[in-house]
Amino acid sequence: MLKKLRDMLTHRRIAEERNRALRARFGRSLEELKGLFSRPLDMVPISATEKRPSRYPEISSLLPGTGINAFYAHFQLESNKVHELIEGIKNGFDKVDEHLYIRRSGNEAGDFFISIAFSNEFSGSIVSMMTNDTSVLDRIVVANSSPPPPWVAFPEISEPLKLGFLQGDIEYWWDNYWSSFWESLTAEEREAYLGRHGATEEWKRCIWLHGREARELLESALSEKDQG
Repeated sequence: MLKKLRDMLTHRRIAEERNRALRARFGRSLEELKGLFSRPLDMVPISATEKRPSRYPEISSLLPGTGINAFYAHFQLESNKVHELIEGIKNGFDKVDEHLYIRRSGNEAGDFFISIAFSNEFSGSIVSMMTNDTSVLDRIVVANSSPPPPWVAFPEISEPLKLGFLQGDIEYWWDNYWSSFWESLTAEEREAYLGRHGATEEWKRCIWLHGREARELLESALSEKDQG
């Protein structure tokens, strides 16, 4: 009986913390968001979204089990691109407040919404967005959203080749914002991005050393060593 009570209190605390987090970020509680995003998601566009060529930003169904019928994107954007992003995604939507946009569907299935929030971190803008309109997700890709380069996000790092293993803030940023963006680019797009942002040779080398290609080469070498 005591264990059951502890479990119940734990689940309640988790639910309360999640509710506070949603309200702090999107200005609405879980129940309010469930009410807004009640329209069933169309499974055909979901499939198309998952197969789109660009994987940045990564899109996922929002927190399975919450009852919010929406896609969720959490990514970083260069601060000077925020206005362009908002103008691009809100096409056809009416603004309700600073966090919410609506597009009337005209049928009983329910309306379409965009709930969006911004915060300033790592010398850029962190975007958290949920929507039940897949065309909005396509417009994010068209907007060419990208995080700032690592030397802008971490201007205090003057010798990137001495970083060694990534730790702390830069590890968090690299894993959550930079890596998914970088790995989504073609070789030509990478060169263009580095050139546009004035990358030094040291930073170019650092990015390669902490990228998928270098990791795969290391894993292959270690595997061959073990087999030998």
